[in-house]
Amino acid sequence: MPALPRRVFLLRHLDGLEVAAIGARLGLSIEDLERELAHAMEVLFRGAS
Repeated sequence: MPALPRRVFLLRHLDGLEVAAIGARLGLSIEDLERELAHAMEVLFRGAS
């Protein structure tokens, strides 16, 4: 998985940060974060099948 989607996914699901907090930390918009989270989930589900 590319570095940015991995980092966003881990901050959200492992560290439990809210999307707004992740955005502030990484300097990304909510829209960008949602796109990166969706990409991470796609990679995970593709790898799990």
